Amino acid sequence: MIALTPVLTSADGLHIRTFNPVWVLGKRREKALDREIAFGSFHPDPQPYTITRREGNTAQVIPVPLEIAFESWMRDASLSIQEEVTGCANCDITQNEFNVASPLLPPVIVPDYEVAYITPPVEEVKARSETHTARLNFEVAHYELLRNYKNNASVLEQVDQVVTEIKDDPNLTVTEFRVTGYASPEGNFNSNMKLSENRAYAFVNYLRNRYSLQNTPIQVFWKGEDWEGLRQEVKDSYIQERDRILDIIDNTWDIAQRKSKLQSLSGGSTYRMLL
Repeated sequence: MIALTPVLTSADGLHIRTFNPVWVLGKRREKALDREIAFGSFHPDPQPYTITRREGNTAQVIPVPLEIAFESWMRDASLSIQEEVTGCANCDITQNEFNVASPLLPPVIVPDYEVAYITPPVEEVKARSETHTARLNFEVAHYELLRNYKNNASVLEQVDQVVTEIKDDPNLTVTEFRVTGYASPEGNFNSNMKLSENRAYAFVNYLRNRYSLQNTPIQVFWKGEDWEGLRQEVKDSYIQERDRILDIIDNTWDIAQRKSKLQSLSGGSTYRMLL
């Protein structure tokens, strides 16, 4: 029998870790071992990791995984295999030791770091665009912008804060404003389109007069009835028949039919609340 024992030894010889051996048996020794196991007298110390039968004179590979928690002394340690050959009656025949790896681990490499960077070219102008929504209230069928009407004062304060921050920032140059006007859904389509135009220009006049924007280009757009804005207001609210309203807005494409369905909800009270 050949017992092959992996051994890990520190460079100074003060630390040694021995792993479980691998036994390779000849035919006679295998029979003797079978008898020991059968009679219950097989108590080797240490226990072999595995026991395998020698396969004639052919090359033979026995996979043996080795696992151990790392300690600092293992950095320069060497791995060897101790070979112990015994006869069929456990009589010692020979002992050898074969070096496998010395040192076992590669040396520690301390990297030398260098910082490399590229200075980007100077960017002449950075263009930025911001969108802010101001939901102002107008009297029905009118386009005069009244600061004290409903919650307009609060909305215009927010507008004032945004515009003031932009104008007072020395790193910014305002090159253009874009204003888009809308109207609520009551009334007919053409009237609402004209009304949204007039309301957009009313807000533009407010900006020009309050912030002296006479020399700043302001593009003005109008889109008539603001169904998208109405839908968002309803979605964010707890209004009665909320889900029914959203369903009508989303699935009724004809504007006249859409208004008719909304007006029929709760005898018209829901529609009046929306307006």
